[in-house]
Amino acid sequence: MELQPATCNLQYAKKSKQLDSFNADVLIIQECESLPSDYKPGYQLFWVGNNDKKGLAVLVRGANSFIVKMKQTTLHISYLFKPISDF
Repeated sequence: MELQPATCNLQYAKKSKQLDSFNADVLIIQECESLPSDYKPGYQLFWVGNNDKKGLAVLVRGANSFIVKMKQTTLHISYLFKPISDF
């Protein structure tokens, strides 16, 4: 499994072709604009942020390959990514 982090300075849509060359199984993209969940064919996309122009995107290869569970406490919100095969 290949994991590739990247910072896209609010322009993932313009830089996505450069990241495609890594052929990563999981992409973690900082400073990513909000994108639809089906933006990248063959990947499942999860995006979180308070500003539509700047958030965190996680792309995982394969349709329906993971589930995101949100856990909220009084101090913070956390997200748990689990492969569907674990359920």
